[in-house]
Amino acid sequence: MPNLIMLLIAAHGPIPASQPELQQSVWRPTITVQRRIEEETDFVICKDGRVLTFPVGRPKRCDNP
Repeated sequence: MPNLIMLLIAAHGPIPASQPELQQSVWRPTITVQRRIEEETDFVICKDGRVLTFPVGRPKRCDNP
C-alpha cells in the first residue's frame, strides 16, 4: 500500500509555484478610411428650402422632387 501512495505522488509530479496566467484576447475594432473621389459639385437652393447638390455640368432643377 505505501508503494501505491508513493507511485501516485510521483505520477502527480511537482506542484508548480505559480501557473502562468492566460492572456485574454481583447477585441479591437479596425477603422478603415477610404478617400472619396474628388469631384467638383454645385448646388441650388430651392424656394421650398431644399438644397440640391450635383456634379458641375449636370444641373438639377427644383421642380424635380
